[in-house]
Amino acid sequence: MRNDSEVVFRDAREALVFALNYRGEQFATSTLARMAQDGAIGRGAGLYGLDGSGTAGMLRARLERLEGHQSAALVARCADVGGAPWLAAVDEVTRFIGSTEAGSAIDGAVLVGSVRKFFGERQTVQQIADKAGMHRVTANRQLLSIRPALEHIEAQAWADWDSSLRAAGLA
Repeated sequence: MRNDSEVVFRDAREALVFALNYRGEQFATSTLARMAQDGAIGRGAGLYGLDGSGTAGMLRARLERLEGHQSAALVARCADVGGAPWLAAVDEVTRFIGSTEAGSAIDGAVLVGSVRKFFGERQTVQQIADKAGMHRVTANRQLLSIRPALEHIEAQAWADWDSSLRAAGLA
């Protein structure tokens, strides 16, 4: 049995990954889990069944309270690269960056490629340059100019997410 003074997740990333990946039907209570519930073995966090669904719902609600580009940055960092949630999140971050002063000076194809590369898509600068129809050095210069803005968005998103979880006593 979990003591209420213990936090549920070790860190903010673990909480986010749990919220994004939780599926109630995949965590049916097994015999081993029932033994853990009774205190026979280990320290279970109790995140199965209705408790798991409730916790995942609370986490998702807290994620939605962040600004759109911040929650998108967190989802893009933790979701499977190339999956539907990752693609939607990367598109949201791209739209946000494109509307800023830093993003308006970047070629559209380079902007898309740089955001996707930043959040884990495996591609080279040459591939991005080829898609944009420009020289590799020019594309690289644009990629390097947009990277600090992406780093700032992600750092601020993690800080806001972490403080939200700490306020709720979840991390």
